[in-house]
Amino acid sequence: MTGMEFLRNMVRAFDGCREDVLDRFTVEELIAIRRAWLASGWEFYPDQWSDAQIDAALRGIPPKWDDNEQPIEEDR
Repeated sequence: MTGMEFLRNMVRAFDGCREDVLDRFTVEELIAIRRAWLASGWEFYPDQWSDAQIDAALRGIPPKWDDNEQPIEEDR
């Protein structure tokens, strides 16, 4: 995926999220969240993630969930 393709993909994906959740992040942070989201393999939108999952995503750690779709939180 080219950089432009990634940006278009990111905008389409984030279009389904609540903007009040996303407004607090910089462009660079949104890119990190999108990369973590893609790496997670799950369809949960970032506005459904726990604060710990978002913090981890900002550090490059994809969010995880258990078999009951409950968040598995990484150490902060």
